[in-house]
Amino acid sequence: MEPIQGEGGVIIPPDDYLPRLRQLCDRYGALLILDEVQTGMGRTGTMFACEHSGVVPDILCLAKAFGGGIMPIGATIARKPIWEKLVENPFLHTTTFGGNPVCCTAARTGGQAFPKCNNFRNVTVNLNLQQKRLKREINIPAR
Repeated sequence: MEPIQGEGGVIIPPDDYLPRLRQLCDRYGALLILDEVQTGMGRTGTMFACEHSGVVPDILCLAKAFGGGIMPIGATIARKPIWEKLVENPFLHTTTFGGNPVCCTAARTGGQAFPKCNNFRNVTVNLNLQQKRLKREINIPAR
């Protein structure tokens, strides 16, 4: 599940969408898996888009910005009980580019730098400015 649908036109769901989805997954024993390939790593003003709604997924998928937008690398992050199943049998999940030292270094360096930078705030400020501009100039309702 993408917290913000990317390929379908950048569709931002209602504020209660992810919390309600989390409740449904909990009620029926389903895992909530969020695809933050396009929205993760600060692209929405927080480290992960799901943070806007306070929802913590069971599994979170990352890529693109995780490798600085240059290196082909992705990651799967999971809650401990789920991750332990992968540790028991690491071949349940394999990768195409897994373990490439240059890609891993880029991801590690980016991961260390992100908490130190203040660019997340800039994303939110710019988003608000652009929404006001669209509403004023094109008469499109801003959220």
